[in-house]
Amino acid sequence: MSEVFKSKIVKIRKQRSCSWCGEQIEKGHQAHAAAGTFDGDFFSTTMHIECDRSWQTLPHGDEYIDQGMCRGCTCERGNCGCAKNTEAQA
Repeated sequence: MSEVFKSKIVKIRKQRSCSWCGEQIEKGHQAHAAAGTFDGDFFSTTMHIECDRSWQTLPHGDEYIDQGMCRGCTCERGNCGCAKNTEAQA
């Protein structure tokens, strides 16, 4: 079970990895930042805005995020077959 203490949109001051997709969030871009506890352990995440929207669409029984997803969708990295990414590749 998780408890979020802080959740807000921030302007990134230094480049960092997205907690959802693992891609870089560039300095000066907006991102979603959150911090709290999960099963008693502290966590903090920073995600692209579109990655946060994708995360919000999932059922939140298992809230662990491991940078294994495609940017902006709910497909696993390397196995994306959603319309969003297939249209971009065409």
